[in-house]
Amino acid sequence: MPDFPPLWSWRLGCGAVAGLAAAGAWFVAEFGASIGSRSPLLWGTALALAVVAGLTAVTALLPRSRLSALRAAVAACGRRLRDAPRNAALERLGPALLVLGSLTAVLNSALVLSQPDDPADDDQGAYLHTAREIRATGGPLALVGQLLRSEFAVSPAAEARGVTAPVGIFQGEKDLQVTVLDATLLAAAAPHAELHLYPDLTHNLVETDGPARSAALPGPDALVSTRLTNDIADFLTHHLARGG
Repeated sequence: MPDFPPLWSWRLGCGAVAGLAAAGAWFVAEFGASIGSRSPLLWGTALALAVVAGLTAVTALLPRSRLSALRAAVAACGRRLRDAPRNAALERLGPALLVLGSLTAVLNSALVLSQPDDPADDDQGAYLHTAREIRATGGPLALVGQLLRSEFAVSPAAEARGVTAPVGIFQGEKDLQVTVLDATLLAAAAPHAELHLYPDLTHNLVETDGPARSAALPGPDALVSTRLTNDIADFLTHHLARGG
């Protein structure tokens, strides 16, 4: 079996090339799909790699006799190319292929650039569009003013009057932003409201023994009030068990 190692190396080499080509085809196709590419060059490359993977895989699985014949044919072609006299046309083939590849790349770029981008994928364009809208409405301060006016135009108590489901209102007496009066008015307006007051609870849902302003910005070790979380859990458990 003197020719077995060369045939085995052929099979191994073809299998390796098939695996690499298949991996390359998958990578190119996955990349193209992830960016929504419509580039003929990109998908053509993926197709070419897939064809190479298929052909080399088939070659690796050929029977021994056909693989030997194929190896002999390839060797004969190699000898003919090596022994053939120099041809000016063949010598110009390399530069011609290089020029053709460059033209293909330029054409592909022109095709890609000529296609409009999907606005949904243009984050920079969306940012600039939003920035122009903010500038047209008077800038960031005007935008904040619009937000505050829209918030003040809504009456929480008026909205609560139409709520028929149970409403839990959990209010901290050291909340510097939402007062106990706000919570009381809201509870009076809602038909089925429960008002829970916490003497030491702040707007940030932490409790403090000191003045309210001393815990306006809680530190990294601050914890949400366990009394608050337990009361919320009891409220939800009670009303969900009753079906509303």
